[in-house]
Amino acid sequence: MDPKFNIQVAGAGTSNNSLFVQLSFSAVSFITISEGNKIASLVSYDFPQGINELTLVSSLKEIFATDPLLQNPFKKVDVVVAFAMSLLVPYQFHNNTANKAMFELVYGDRQDNILKNDLKFQHDLCNIYEVPRLVNSIVSTKFPSAIFTHQYSLLPDIIKGGGNHLYTIFGDYDVTAMLLKDGKIQIIQNFKYKEPEDVTYYLLGFCENFDVNVNETILHLNGTIEKDSAIFKEIDAYFLQIDFSILPHAFYYTEEIKQYPSHFFSHLFATALCV
Repeated sequence: MDPKFNIQVAGAGTSNNSLFVQLSFSAVSFITISEGNKIASLVSYDFPQGINELTLVSSLKEIFATDPLLQNPFKKVDVVVAFAMSLLVPYQFHNNTANKAMFELVYGDRQDNILKNDLKFQHDLCNIYEVPRLVNSIVSTKFPSAIFTHQYSLLPDIIKGGGNHLYTIFGDYDVTAMLLKDGKIQIIQNFKYKEPEDVTYYLLGFCENFDVNVNETILHLNGTIEKDSAIFKEIDAYFLQIDFSILPHAFYYTEEIKQYPSHFFSHLFATALCV
């Protein structure tokens, strides 16, 4: 497989670097971070729409075996998974027995997959989520000391302060969206789209369902959305406050990364800051 983005500098694979991995059925991205919060590399692969677990595992095996960056040891590995099966519940309802029961009440019998949970004390939440068993096995084999976290557990930490915020991450055929009302989480959801109107349907629906004034909401755009695209023109007709996210100032970036629009990678680096 050929990566969609392959940005590396000398020393990207040294054992003193940390590795950040973000994985979903849409894509997998690898970021290496050297001492002093310097970004040493960014490598990203896209997967075809509708990929299943077996095909994903086969693709990961090939990437793990052939990508030169991944043949090196790392002092720390964080794996952020972004699989859709996730359930946010109040922290006080969390315990191992109840977690499984609540999750299966929503998604049905999930015996074939691995159930994990992230506790978010600052948000009074527990995120219960699953990782496909074969995916969990191959990732854990490749990175035996990796720490797993779900993307939905980290997104609320990206937006600081109060107010209404709709934080979005665009892929080629899907969007992950988080709605904050007065600084409090209302919903985090991933949805597929075919037409630009599909995107505004979902985003406006989130605001309407949670009684959030669209005109008083900042829409944060991340990922592969172009400023001259039909999707952006559709969004721009409904939202007054639109912000293309920038690269977090906490990292130092190579000139190769800066050659791309900042919002292409902003969500990856913002998430990496939260692990």
